[in-house]
Amino acid sequence: MADLAASPGGLNNCAARPAWAGRSMSGATFAALMSTIFALGAALRFWDLARAPIWMDEAFSYMAAQLPLQTILFGQIDNHPPLFFALQHLWLSAQPSIEALRVPAALAGSLAVLITGLATADLVSRRAGLAAAAYLALCTGHIYFSQDARMYPLLSLGLALAFWGLVGLAQRPERRLPYAALYVAGGVVAVYSQLLALVFLALLNAALVLWAVAAQRWKAAVAPIVLSNLVLGVLSIPWLLSMATAMDTFHGLKTFGPRTAVWFFNNMVGFPGLPKPLKTPANLLFVALLLFGAFRAWRGGERAVVLATVTGLLAFPMALVVLNTREAILENRVFTPCEVAAAVLFGLAATSLKPAALRYAVLSAVLLLSAASSFAEHRLRVKPEDPRQVLVSAAQHGFSEAPVVTCHFLPAMSAHLTAPDHPVYFLGLDGPVRVDQDFHRVIAMSMNALHRARSADYARYIGGNANVAQNERTLASGGRVIAVSSSCRENRVDEYLSALGMTKVAEPAIHPAPRTIFTNVYTEVGLWKKPGA
Repeated sequence: MADLAASPGGLNNCAARPAWAGRSMSGATFAALMSTIFALGAALRFWDLARAPIWMDEAFSYMAAQLPLQTILFGQIDNHPPLFFALQHLWLSAQPSIEALRVPAALAGSLAVLITGLATADLVSRRAGLAAAAYLALCTGHIYFSQDARMYPLLSLGLALAFWGLVGLAQRPERRLPYAALYVAGGVVAVYSQLLALVFLALLNAALVLWAVAAQRWKAAVAPIVLSNLVLGVLSIPWLLSMATAMDTFHGLKTFGPRTAVWFFNNMVGFPGLPKPLKTPANLLFVALLLFGAFRAWRGGERAVVLATVTGLLAFPMALVVLNTREAILENRVFTPCEVAAAVLFGLAATSLKPAALRYAVLSAVLLLSAASSFAEHRLRVKPEDPRQVLVSAAQHGFSEAPVVTCHFLPAMSAHLTAPDHPVYFLGLDGPVRVDQDFHRVIAMSMNALHRARSADYARYIGGNANVAQNERTLASGGRVIAVSSSCRENRVDEYLSALGMTKVAEPAIHPAPRTIFTNVYTEVGLWKKPGA
């Protein structure tokens, strides 16, 4: 792909681009600069990768990856498609260390930087491609989620490929075969990574088909787009058949509605790591720059690219805001594809500025602000849970050997992964269940069955995990318990410990960083003991 984008002919003849796109750059220079940017993006995503504690969603990724590959692919173990868990399984089979858990996500995020740059270089110009790759390499949100053992960087990678292929089909149907291959490959990766890829792809197709029809390119562009989508649909059938059941696991979660749009602007576009007095005006200026780039590119004839990027940056998040008024959609990670669209638009904008001095000044300013934002976010990074901090704080109050009990198995698993030798329990159907090395067997049934407590496999696991009554005696034997209330929808842990005759004696603060950016710390800790203990 790099050779195609960098060659004088390749998929795109840069000399044929509008005058505002800049003169053609030699293939060797482009390849050297793109390689440097890719290396920088990869270094930022792999740097200090194991520092942050494993949190509950990452614990689920670890547990799911321990299952047999056949179960991952066909067992419907989660509301998410199986591709990321399958890749995680293959990686952990070769490198089982928990410190290496985030490597597949970091690799996918790094590749997304490269693909976005190559796509922009091919569809617009090499200079625009370098600017787009440089922005995404330094993008705060993209780096953050590339250091999280979840499927969202893989979603961004797949949609970057699909974006490249679909825009290419729309504006250059004479090269339909390579672009169709890019679109189908990227679409398959995206659809099998995260459910909302379907929303992004539907909006992208609608925008480009309408443009092709308006431009009277029905046979030239619409036909190959429709055919490519038929191929993608056939390849996606195995996941699509289980989509309704997967969506059912979102029921009961909180919806955010219009608040999601405010969160999106403050945290996924521009420079979320900057201090608040500076963040909002800097973000506004960045958005204005993107809109200017879209305007110049539209007037310069790059209308398919503009429609696709505006769809990804504006229509997609607005569609999620509307969906979020009816269905619970996590308000942060699902927006990562928007950063690919922002990067392409930034490439358009940076290239269109004149004179050259202004172009390089704006390019430098945006990249410096991005770097400052990413550095500040990394320095202040927190996760929704911090088992290390819980155990340290409890030890300071004389509870160093006390068992941990939670109301949900995922926070329990994250605590177990953090301190494998520390006793950790969660409240199961009938009482406390000890988390042990075989705990990942819980995931062998669907998440839907687990939430609704109707799984015979789940009940058998509890029976094999040790008698619940024995667990209860062991839990209470020391007279001291560390209660963690993460993800509790009701005060189950407190009620349970009160019924055992225990009293809460302290609530040590789990201190977040001075400024949270992508997530809020919601871990609550209570220290309980029996009278006289």
